[in-house]
Amino acid sequence: MANDKNLIPPSASEAREKGAKGGKRSGEVRREKKLFQQAVLAMLEAKGESGNSDCKSVAFLQTA
Repeated sequence: MANDKNLIPPSASEAREKGAKGGKRSGEVRREKKLFQQAVLAMLEAKGESGNSDCKSVAFLQTA
């Protein structure tokens, strides 16, 4: 367990570096989510346009 004796606050430069890494990772995750959302919407549109669509995409959409 952590206590006040063994907690060392990060220096300003360390905090800045970790914050920058977190911000970059956050942007990557947002881009991945947007791409996934666009792919799902495209599959839904394709499903609506044609009566028979790819079985894998339909099964995937039903489980999501």
